[in-house]
Amino acid sequence: MTEVILALDVGTRDAAVSIAEKTGPYLDAIKIGYPLVLAAGLTIADELSAGGLPLIADFKVADIPNTSRLIAEEVFFSWVFRNYLSRLCRQGFCTRLCRYCS
Repeated sequence: MTEVILALDVGTRDAAVSIAEKTGPYLDAIKIGYPLVLAAGLTIADELSAGGLPLIADFKVADIPNTSRLIAEEVFFSWVFRNYLSRLCRQGFCTRLCRYCS
């Protein structure tokens, strides 16, 4: 029998959990990578593995240009948010600009 592994290459915790819940009964394992973990935090691994499926952590970075781009964007936006946008968020200036506020 062929095993079905979902490459969960999304950028938010909510999307990852929703997709995993909907597709879980049809899967044999779930693969997560750096972009999701950087966006959602390491606790996403605990949340996804609670569904009972094996979890594959695919943390290589140099193989796919799009993955490298996603990692770089997430690291950049996290740094910008921590250092600049969080000040504006506390003052209510970034409602439409900041993906962390939505």
